[in-house]
Amino acid sequence: MFDYDCNLHKCNFQIPDETLQSLFTKGSGQSWRNDLKEGDMVDALVHQYDRVRTSRGAGWSQAKIERADGDTLYLIFPTETKDADRPLDRWSVEIAPFESKTAETWEWKKTIKVDDELDARDDTFKWLKATIISIKEEVEDDGRTFPMACVGMRVYVPNGQRSDDRGNFDGWGDRFDE
Repeated sequence: MFDYDCNLHKCNFQIPDETLQSLFTKGSGQSWRNDLKEGDMVDALVHQYDRVRTSRGAGWSQAKIERADGDTLYLIFPTETKDADRPLDRWSVEIAPFESKTAETWEWKKTIKVDDELDARDDTFKWLKATIISIKEEVEDDGRTFPMACVGMRVYVPNGQRSDDRGNFDGWGDRFDE
């Protein structure tokens, strides 16, 4: 009943038996899973990897069911690279009803613009103050197009300890931009 390959299991996350059984009980609020079919949208955990394919964690994103084969749903993430695409069991804790986990985040993402300040996580999993340096459209080989932000791990302030062509800043130089 439990997807032993999922990240939650690898991190020793266990669902209590009574909770797991409630997923399959009529009236449990999980009946929406029975109706999932090709073309439907869901929210699903997308795994983020570093350059050597070591998992850096996961976050919720929107996915489209490309194909359904019994309880296996083949998901594509239209706004992520195709590396994110993967199959998931329809009863996995890594899927949720469409926009139940992503609506607020997606609305916020639509407002992001160059020079916005935000918190960003660097390669060492440390949260830093950051600035959006640029935004451009990325096009994948399979035709997916999505905006990609270049994030500078620095904030521009009048009395910053360092400077570049944009002004004085505190934080890291452009070689650490992601």
